[in-house]
Amino acid sequence: MSINLMKSLRFSEFGPPSVLRIEEVPIPEPGDFGQEVRNCLENVGRVLNDAHMNYSDIASVQIYLVDLSQFQEVNAIYKEYFKSPLPAGTTVQVAKLSLGAHIEVSAIARK
Repeated sequence: MSINLMKSLRFSEFGPPSVLRIEEVPIPEPGDFGQEVRNCLENVGRVLNDAHMNYSDIASVQIYLVDLSQFQEVNAIYKEYFKSPLPAGTTVQVAKLSLGAHIEVSAIARK
């Protein structure tokens, strides 16, 4: 099963942002939280790649978790994608995310 999880945007100095693509990604098996984290971070990587950027161009990351007790697992996987110096970050617990997700990742990049 696949589902539309992310729109990738490119911003220009002139005119409105344009949609590059909508990613079709597999939904991880129930209970595979680590794969859900990796899917989120891989999607961020695809957006960066479309903008000719990489993880080192990220200035800020926001992570939304349904269960904050999973933070250590997220942090361990996060460090596979981001190297020192790490971008500024915020992690918060939320009551619920759309589509039954357990994590959502948002990032701001600059070149």
